[in-house]
Amino acid sequence: MFLELSLEKGAFDPTGITTCTVANVVCTLCFGKRYEYNDEAFLSMIRINADFLKATSVVNPADFIPWFRYLPIPAMKAAQGFYEVLNNFIAQRVEEHYTTYDKNHLRDITDALISISNDKRNDGRAPPFSNDKIISTVNDIFGADGKIGLRSPRFDDRKDLHYTEAFISEILRHTSFIPFTIPHRAMKETILNGYLIPQDTCIFVNMYQVNHDETLWENADLFRPERFLNENGKLDKSLIEKVLVFGMGIRKCLGEDMARNEIFIILTTILQQLKLEKCLSIIHSAGYPLPKLL
Repeated sequence: MFLELSLEKGAFDPTGITTCTVANVVCTLCFGKRYEYNDEAFLSMIRINADFLKATSVVNPADFIPWFRYLPIPAMKAAQGFYEVLNNFIAQRVEEHYTTYDKNHLRDITDALISISNDKRNDGRAPPFSNDKIISTVNDIFGADGKIGLRSPRFDDRKDLHYTEAFISEILRHTSFIPFTIPHRAMKETILNGYLIPQDTCIFVNMYQVNHDETLWENADLFRPERFLNENGKLDKSLIEKVLVFGMGIRKCLGEDMARNEIFIILTTILQQLKLEKCLSIIHSAGYPLPKLL
């Protein structure tokens, strides 16, 4: 698709096609189906997602001031619209899976979750995955050098392309494009490092601060992928684990491994097949120049 657009238009904004590509990978894993780029239901979800990101930027004010949810704030309306469309899209796909489910032929993640739920029901115990839980779990998944040559990049190339992996990790660390985790709630009163945290306190993890902590990262404000490589040019996995982007603990994002695989495949495919140039003649709607893909 990148090559087709390059031949057709010469230079183009890769945002839309990249977003659709990522969404289609997730849909294939969760629902066993990819969508055409002119599918209206699929495109509607993509458009709503774009509107949601523009409106909310990096923070939902109601996370900090709960009564804001009752005010006509654009960010709140965008968030409600996005989650309504996404939940309806996922609920419809899950309902279709219940209708066509075959225990002898598990097609995707949704079928696997239904299978686990049915197994528990047959044992007479409460199912760990109700319909709502299955939808919520799928929703979580939605919410991550010359050795390749001319063949298409594969997931197992990650173990050989150390600098590419370092580059991706440095992008995630340096940008910290999601500065806070989603809000969590203290289930009971506790004391952490001498600080009292009352029950029902809303809690965020400041991932941006962790990723720019000078005690962890030398010259933290500099973009330097080499920081993740050892003296032999190999990836230092102990440093990779310190990059905080997908949350932490038992509520860590379920889609982290999948997201990293997607980033790797899409990035290496672009670098392998296209030439990137800064082109001042193409201006994003936000007012900054876009890269030119040839």
